[in-house]
Amino acid sequence: FYGGKQAASISPVEPVVKEDGQTSQTLTIKLTGPAPTSDVYVDVIPYALPYNLDPEANDPNDICLVGPEGPQEPGRPLRIHFPVGTTEQTCLVQAVDDELIEGIEQIGLKLLTYSEDPAYDQQLGQWILVTVIDNEQGYLDIDTGPGLVVDEHQTMTATFTVSLPSPPTADVTIGLTTPDGQTTVAPTSLVFTPENYLEPQSVTVNAVNDDLVEDDPHTGRIAFTVSSADPFYNGITVPRLTVVIYENNCGAWGYSRFDANQDCVVDLLDIATMASQWLQCTYPHALDCVDVR
Repeated sequence: FYGGKQAASISPVEPVVKEDGQTSQTLTIKLTGPAPTSDVYVDVIPYALPYNLDPEANDPNDICLVGPEGPQEPGRPLRIHFPVGTTEQTCLVQAVDDELIEGIEQIGLKLLTYSEDPAYDQQLGQWILVTVIDNEQGYLDIDTGPGLVVDEHQTMTATFTVSLPSPPTADVTIGLTTPDGQTTVAPTSLVFTPENYLEPQSVTVNAVNDDLVEDDPHTGRIAFTVSSADPFYNGITVPRLTVVIYENNCGAWGYSRFDANQDCVVDLLDIATMASQWLQCTYPHALDCVDVR
């Protein structure tokens, strides 16, 4: 992963396209460095994820990029021209329909810039993942709304819905788990029939109020298993959902410099702690002295 400055950004960061109908989604490319002094060319490059060992579930040829001059060949990069004074352009990413049973795929897109302006000459841009939904195998329609956000005080809960895009030939059972233990979900099982497959079923998400001091915010994951006598849905792969969790344990945000005993409350106990430290500090470098000068 590239941790330096990015010369260009791409949004949305999680586009989704479907093989059924070869749907597309608009991508917005922005130059994020200083105002360019020369024309800039941005290459949008599909790539296979290096950690995915299944080539059929990670094939850049399952998407094509569409620019002003029309579509590229599947899996081929697209070069976008930014004349001086232009800092934003759009293109399309489109699914390519094939006859392979691939399930849900995730394909990388990365940006690389070229220009006579040194700020944009061979500079890296943002990297994102495109999700491609296969039409040789079933999938779940999951609607998370604006995103799943909860807190450990349990004053904030989140809800998402699940439905099926096409009628199954037999009941479909969906199991939901939270393998990292950061959240709970209810219910933990959903059943869809040939009659109710289109009716969204709701799942409620709560944070687990633990005693660990964790990052604020941190994340949890929700996993799915799917079983059915209908081979179109049985055993399909469903990407895990990410839940944003706000922390509630003392210390997650650091401590006030006046919170001498680090209990996240500034009160008389802190004065007593400071007095105790001061009494030990007749000499600033004495044993057990906390030098607060």
